[in-house]
Amino acid sequence: APDVVLVDMQMPRLDGRGTVSAIRCNPAFAGVKVVAVSGADRESYGVPLGSRGVDCWVSKPLNPPAFIETLECELAQG
Repeated sequence: APDVVLVDMQMPRLDGRGTVSAIRCNPAFAGVKVVAVSGADRESYGVPLGSRGVDCWVSKPLNPPAFIETLECELAQG
């Protein structure tokens, strides 16, 4: 399993909320960090933070150095 999955919330066919749900329901992905990337706020998608949702929500437009720092912090938390 990967260490982290980046999820754009506006994807075709299966949106970000559905993708997060599919990841969280699969025991093979237990412990995988899920980081959402979106131009909208988390509440508008109804995605929780934590083990049933995303570990982190990053807003667009991205600041590349801050984004890398956020990912490093999430991965360091285990």
